[in-house]
Amino acid sequence: MYPTPLVSIIIPVYNVEKWIEKSLNSALNQTYPNIEYIIVDDCGSDKSMDVVQSMVKSNPQKLIRIIRHDKNKGLSEARNSGFSASKGTYVFFMDSDDEISEDCIELHLSALQKSDADFSDGNVRMVGVGHSNFHVYDSEHRFLNGDILIEYFNSFHVCGWNKLIKRRFLLNNNISFRPGMLYEDMLWSYQVCKNANKYVTIPSETYYYLIRQGSITTQNNNSSHAVKQFKSFIELLQCMRDEFQMPSNKELIRLQSKWFNKILLIIKTRLLDAPLSRNEKKVFFRELMAFSDFTVGPIKYVHKLPFDTFAILFTIPNKIFRKIR
Repeated sequence: MYPTPLVSIIIPVYNVEKWIEKSLNSALNQTYPNIEYIIVDDCGSDKSMDVVQSMVKSNPQKLIRIIRHDKNKGLSEARNSGFSASKGTYVFFMDSDDEISEDCIELHLSALQKSDADFSDGNVRMVGVGHSNFHVYDSEHRFLNGDILIEYFNSFHVCGWNKLIKRRFLLNNNISFRPGMLYEDMLWSYQVCKNANKYVTIPSETYYYLIRQGSITTQNNNSSHAVKQFKSFIELLQCMRDEFQMPSNKELIRLQSKWFNKILLIIKTRLLDAPLSRNEKKVFFRELMAFSDFTVGPIKYVHKLPFDTFAILFTIPNKIFRKIR
């Protein structure tokens, strides 16, 4: 029988009044007994925290702590605040509009203890509207050292949630979520994979991911949000460029260049549809041109194209793709 170490489930809360009860109930009703729940109040404008307070009173036997921000700081800082307050041997991040299976923590911890991995990752069930794909793990598999980074570029779930992680591993490698950045999970996940010696996959669906209108990933872009979005994209590219050290592994070199090929193309085509003036788009496009040297193959020449030429070639295909996806 394995000992029962403390697990910290960290749940940032911001304007999720409609979903927080189901989300928190799924966390509170785990088959694994030794859990502390860290709820981070990120100063929303609805009654989410009233729901949380009511649930806390209804579950006096549970170890629940509420961390309050003095103002809204965003998802990254909310997760970091929760992590700083955590005391568990392991930590698990979840979003407050998602749910987890009742045996989620038990399955993750069992896999970690058997493999002595730095972290685990499970399958995801999609719920709600929108379009997103996650690779399906069909077995409990262990990835070691350099293979972990190769997996990051191939089939890894690039998200902060649904991973049980050794708290000491994150502390020793100084891994946290970058404040103020959208799409921060991509950088955080890379840093986790870059520093891990071993991780294990779980073939069960342990996380139920809700895609909803109004969430960070689906909200309609207004001009101010679009500016923040593309500034975050550029910050992400700069961080990833700095993270990508020239490895001796030729496969990693190829995958890093392929990553830049893909991400740059996604960002540039999104820029075509953004609610920004033509001049604003050109400014962002010029900043994106700085990363074209990190691409390879025929698409490298596509990334060298000026804005007007790129727009002529890709506007219509991009609109068709968005209609059929």
